[in-house]
Parts: sequence; structure tokens; C-alpha cells
Amino acid sequence: MGSDEKIFREGAIETAASPDQLNAIAPLVTPRHVLLISSVFLLAGILIGWAFFASIPITVTGPALIKHDAQGKAVGCVAFFSLSEGKRVDVGQVAYVAVSTVEEDQHGVLVGRVDTVDERLTSLETVTELAGDPTLAQEIQKQLGATLFASITFESMDGRLRWQGGVMPEDDDLKLFTPCEVRVVIDEKSPVQLLLPTLFTDDAKAGSGAR
Repeated sequence: MGSDEKIFREGAIETAASPDQLNAIAPLVTPRHVLLISSVFLLAGILIGWAFFASIPITVTGPALIKHDAQGKAVGCVAFFSLSEGKRVDVGQVAYVAVSTVEEDQHGVLVGRVDTVDERLTSLETVTELAGDPTLAQEIQKQLGATLFASITFESMDGRLRWQGGVMPEDDDLKLFTPCEVRVVIDEKSPVQLLLPTLFTDDAKAGSGAR
């Protein structure tokens, strides 16, 4: 190796290792890159937190009819469910009632709770008595098949029925047997439980087996 080449090589090494050259590499990771990476990690953290800690209501639905008290005021409804869904309804569960004569987009839904659940199969005669109309009773049983029914009591606030999700209607004096749709909240699950139900079922079985 010639002396000139040796001198050139040593000079190149010294130049590459100098602080000036190291500083020239640093700008490759700019504050903008740091901000972008931090935002990605923050978004991932939010999504993970939502997946594990958010709560999504699990509901069962069924047709219902407004019922009155002795003074002729709407105080609740009688709801009908198919046998499979009716077995999941229990006393105390929250119920949301969409009334057919009230615009849900504008006024929302009535809020109530399950007061009683009849766990016996409901005969056509019983449905007719509850519905007040033989034709309507037949339609309900045709729609649901084997039928169970539950009684829903509406919640009240300041002497008025409690509405949620809209502006309270000026008149909530609902007529007897007004058709409704009831959504009963039977459970609440996190998004990850809904996406990976088998994983959580297996964990539950393993935990019960360990005990």
C-alpha cells in the first residue's frame, strides 16, 4: 500500500469518526418522526384500552304492549319473547322501550326495568288476555313461536315518564295496548370478549376446573 493511499485512508477514517459527521447523521430522526411514532403508540394504547375496558350492551328484543294502572296512566308494558331469549331475561334488568306512536329519532325511548318474568310457556289464551286482541295474540305467537312474557315497569322523573336519547314528548299519556318494541339489556361485554369469546370461555372453564 502506498504512503499516499495510507494517508488518504487514515484521513477518511478520522473524518467519518469526527463529531461533525456524527451530528450529520442525527437529523435523520427528526422531531416530526418522534411525534409520528408517539402518536402511533398513543393510538394503539387507546384502542387496546377500549377493547378491554369499553362496555357493549347485549340485548334481547321482543314486541310489547303498553299497560295502565288503576287510574288509567301508562306505567309499563307487557313484553313477549321467544323461548330461547325469554330464558335470558331476569328481574331487575334495564329495558328500553320504543313506542310505535312516538318518533324514536326525535324523542328517544322509554326507560324501565323488568318487574316480573313468567318462566312458563304462555298459552294463546294468556297472550290474548294480555294483548286484548285475539288477532294480535295470534300474530305474536306466529312471530315468536313458543312464548314467554315479562312485565316492564317504566321509570319516572319529576312526575313524568323517563325518556332517553331525545327530547321528552309534550304528551306521554300513552294509550292502553299501544304497540312497542322492548330491548332488555341482559349482559355487558368488552369488545375483546365479543371478538374472542372462545378465549374467555376457555379461561372461565380452566378457572372453575382449578377450583
